[in-house]
Amino acid sequence: MKKNLSIFFALLMGVQAFGSELSIYGGTGLSTFINNAKEGKESFWFGGIFGLGYTYFFTPSLGLGSGLEMAFYNGEYGLKRYTQPSYRFTLPESLGLQIREMEFHSTVNGYKEEQSVMFLQIPFMLQYQRIYNDKLLYATAGTKIGFPLTGKSKSYADSLENSGYSEYVDGEFANQKFLGFGTFTKQKGENKLTLQTAVLLSAETGIKWKLNEDLRLYTGIYFDYGLNSVTKRSYSRVVEYKNQEKNHFAFNNLTDEITPLAIGLKLRLSFDANALTEIGAK
Repeated sequence: MKKNLSIFFALLMGVQAFGSELSIYGGTGLSTFINNAKEGKESFWFGGIFGLGYTYFFTPSLGLGSGLEMAFYNGEYGLKRYTQPSYRFTLPESLGLQIREMEFHSTVNGYKEEQSVMFLQIPFMLQYQRIYNDKLLYATAGTKIGFPLTGKSKSYADSLENSGYSEYVDGEFANQKFLGFGTFTKQKGENKLTLQTAVLLSAETGIKWKLNEDLRLYTGIYFDYGLNSVTKRSYSRVVEYKNQEKNHFAFNNLTDEITPLAIGLKLRLSFDANALTEIGAK
């Protein structure tokens, strides 16, 4: 199979083959998100990648690689105070109140959000390598396509200040907790993130060490930068009035669009694919 892959790439490129490598790798560092929010503060968290790769060299210095990798991104966003736009709602008829149509007001204090996402990524990388001062240096550049696997968001608030304005009495209701109005402390919400495919620019550079005739160790720094937002909100409000006798409101995450970003250290162990083919044939 590995020999057939080498032949396929050689025919595809129309050039002589100069060997190929199979590799296993892992990396860790900042693996986080850039938030599109105009206010607030984002905190960069750690994550990582691990995967399997295949590189075909069509010159001694130039190769084309791909593979499969799992990538883990984590981030945090905070905002001291957020007042959401007001909107109209209807109180449940079962409450038996004369006032039903109201306008919902809500302010979130001490907001914090934690995001966690896992992607299956397919890299398409061009690799260049050359000897410099008795060391084999390498650099790769290309793109990655990321397919979302899981994503969740946890939201926290020191307090929520909810109230309802009634035109019927021309007054604000702010202390009726049985209706969801008042100050509610230590709020927490958890939501699944609605995710979409990610497109990333990717680069890596470092040193390639020769361990033996068929085994190499790459030590380097990698960088991945997302070109698009990977989230899409399925709801429009952070605090949503539920029009129910119990659980009068839902607490959702605030962020709308987040873009992945990763910078870290990477180790890659590569095997000569032709040598492995010869071993398998014995």
